[in-house]
Amino acid sequence: MDLLLNLLRSEPSKNLVLSSINVEHAFAILATAAAGKTRDEILKMTSQEVAKTAQRVKSLEALSTVQLDSKMFTCFKPKTDFWKAHFTASHDYVDFTDPKTADEINSWIAKSTKNMIKKLVDASDLDALTRMILVSAIFFKGSWQTPFRRTFEGKFDGGKHTVQYMRHNFKGVMYNQTGQFQAISLPYSSDGLEMTVVLPKSDLLSFETSLTGGKIKEVFAGLRKTREVNFQMPKFAIESELDLKNIFEKLGFGHVFSSAMDDYSPLTDESVFLSMAKHKAKIEVNEEGTVAAAATVAKIMLKCMVIPEEFVCDRPFLYFIRKEDEVIFAGRFMQP
Repeated sequence: MDLLLNLLRSEPSKNLVLSSINVEHAFAILATAAAGKTRDEILKMTSQEVAKTAQRVKSLEALSTVQLDSKMFTCFKPKTDFWKAHFTASHDYVDFTDPKTADEINSWIAKSTKNMIKKLVDASDLDALTRMILVSAIFFKGSWQTPFRRTFEGKFDGGKHTVQYMRHNFKGVMYNQTGQFQAISLPYSSDGLEMTVVLPKSDLLSFETSLTGGKIKEVFAGLRKTREVNFQMPKFAIESELDLKNIFEKLGFGHVFSSAMDDYSPLTDESVFLSMAKHKAKIEVNEEGTVAAAATVAKIMLKCMVIPEEFVCDRPFLYFIRKEDEVIFAGRFMQP
């Protein structure tokens, strides 16, 4: 919940969709590629434990409406199969200096998200210093157990906007109301999944600011079956892209993206570090149900490329044959 709230608050006052489990999945795999303090700080930054995240991922993989996938693109053979103790991930060798590699990664993302996320990696993100691109993806498609029967056009937010509403008279639905909010849970037709909609009685931003992981769980725990609710909400489609590096830096974890955090010894003996992380998500909600997808990408790169100094004797030079300061022979070369 901590990561979810941190990501939610990173983009105030605008439409937003994200998948915190997708972000955790990517960073949990990344943590298995790291060791020592580097691994500890990655897990601290994302408020998780590898084993627990692996179990949550496996639970979601068992659902018919949710699909998860992950893949590592590298330009070398990883030193160990670091991810296999906890996660199932595929691996492919690529040339990061080839402009087509970005297309290859984006094609995998598009396939794993049923074309909802078509592009997350730019060709400019990849270069000769890139060593690994780690990608995780999630896709969800669920039909309402009880579809909305009526749609109509109406005003939203005090008349500021015109939207297409969905409305239905739900019976026996899970509902919660306090002095601060109303909440309703709309079940999907399978897997025991539901969408819980929370409508604050004050302004949304003030309500969000007061939220904690515990309070969100209290909202869920307080849902009770009620006889009848006339419920309406807009149909909507949202797409969001988050610069995770920037978000985590603002949260005080900039050092995780610095060259000081370079212990990725399960992955490689090279001196590498985490240099980029991005997340993109999309959701569509209508009278029939919901479709949503997300992808997270993390980039591991070399600290620096060692460029040899150039020393070309193409003009006259001196030479010394010596043992420490004892010069045995000396001379100059002026011409052949």
